[in-house]
Amino acid sequence: MSSSNTRTLQYASAPRIREPRPTQRSAPMTEHQRAEAKEARNLRQAAINEEVASWFTYTMGKASDLATRFEMDERYFLDLFFGGGAHMVHHHEKTNPYNAFLYFKAAEERGTYPVKKTLGEVQKAHLEEYRTLSAAERDELVEKFDLEKITKTNVQRPTPRSRVQDVSNVLRNIEILLGGLQRRVGIQAMLCIVRDTTKYAMKPQWFFTDPELEPYLPIAVGNHWDTAQVGTQLEAFAIADCKVGSMWLSTKYRVEANTTDV
Repeated sequence: MSSSNTRTLQYASAPRIREPRPTQRSAPMTEHQRAEAKEARNLRQAAINEEVASWFTYTMGKASDLATRFEMDERYFLDLFFGGGAHMVHHHEKTNPYNAFLYFKAAEERGTYPVKKTLGEVQKAHLEEYRTLSAAERDELVEKFDLEKITKTNVQRPTPRSRVQDVSNVLRNIEILLGGLQRRVGIQAMLCIVRDTTKYAMKPQWFFTDPELEPYLPIAVGNHWDTAQVGTQLEAFAIADCKVGSMWLSTKYRVEANTTDV
């Protein structure tokens, strides 16, 4: 092989070296311009904070009004306000005709066969039937399916199990974030999460970025520190609506006050 061919192979296998394009840097801002930009950012953020605070005050007031009007727990309406919005994230404006077709065919299968069929089995059994449908018949299925969704719309309320799972997932993310912050900038943190309602059971959740923090607490605050006991007391305080006066109420009264007949 000639030397020219050898050089060609070397050049072809070597990564291309591209000359970086010259970047145009903007002129540095003067101290006066930086001050003006900072003031503009602060004004914009203050306006956003004011609008969010106004919305939050209105929402909490509305939940309180509805709770009084319908004689129900305020938390029930807060679950509807904040939990129901999650179902709107993946909302689709247009219904797929094939999905509407499968929905009704699956309903027919459930009423006809004693053995429940999987969605894949329903698809195989009725695929050819769907292909023979005309455009008008498919539009009719979509219209019927949309009407079915409207009449059967029901906002899902969190169950006791889903509440605990939600707390566990959020706590896991917090642990990851705090662990990353510890490695990047060097911080130590302790965290305790307790429930403020009797609608579900969950033990107080503790997290320490450094396991040595927990045994240090009895030294820092006195020998009476007990992590499990402190978590239980914080939970009781939260269930008592975070009011010192409520701590003197009986347990039965606090349970009945946090229980809603739905």
